[in-house]
Amino acid sequence: MTMHLLQRLLPEVDETGPPSQSLFYEAIPSAQVPVPRAMEFPYHKREALTSMILRDLVPTVLAAVGIDGEPVQHGFGPGGFKLRVNPSLQIHATITDEHAEILAAALGWTFRQSSVLVADLRDSTEARTGYVIVDFGEGNLAPAAAEAFFRHGANLAPGLGEGFTAFNGDMLYLNVRAPNGRHYSNLEDHDFAAALRRAAKSFSTGARVAEVGIADARFVENDWSHAEDGQSYLAKLGRSADMARLHEVRTLHTEFVRAAVSKVGSQHDG
Repeated sequence: MTMHLLQRLLPEVDETGPPSQSLFYEAIPSAQVPVPRAMEFPYHKREALTSMILRDLVPTVLAAVGIDGEPVQHGFGPGGFKLRVNPSLQIHATITDEHAEILAAALGWTFRQSSVLVADLRDSTEARTGYVIVDFGEGNLAPAAAEAFFRHGANLAPGLGEGFTAFNGDMLYLNVRAPNGRHYSNLEDHDFAAALRRAAKSFSTGARVAEVGIADARFVENDWSHAEDGQSYLAKLGRSADMARLHEVRTLHTEFVRAAVSKVGSQHDG
């Protein structure tokens, strides 16, 4: 693998040097913050709330794990996880694998997410994660189009419904492995790529598989149904995080979500 993947997805990194780690995560919905029918709220409302969280809360999370002084780029776009499409956030930073997993744990714990994806999109001796880029042409990929393709692919091969991340006109599919080495998609890399080729060929509008290769990606995760305090995340955070600041951000995040949901609900009632 060359630098082509990273340069394609993030062409602006050419001037400053490529970031070494990329994190993909969501800020809503959240475990332990009950929001009935949260995914039924209009996408643009969820997008506005996610944007506010990125602006007002994410910088403090970075600071709490000592990344406020590092060069960081943020991304924003539709993302998919287990057949659900939602506003997705990205962080691209020149940090070590260990620091990336600490940051992932901080984001996952603070925003009560089931998982945060950490990836090295450069050439790497550790690379063992197959990837496929589906190209939709120049310009931003609308959430509705991304969701239509996501569901189309999953109808052909259920494993394609595990997840994707959108970058402008591209959808990036990573065939991530579980800790036991099994692919979450239950597809080997060549079958994963073949299924996406079939999906692109049979989709109604201009999708094509633009690139297939190998990257390095893994989930940092916590099962909230068994680890109600986020123990898996806390084990990674150890003494590396300012937990008082993370507690503050977590409280604010809960207030932001409840206020936004209350506002949307009252508009629906009206």
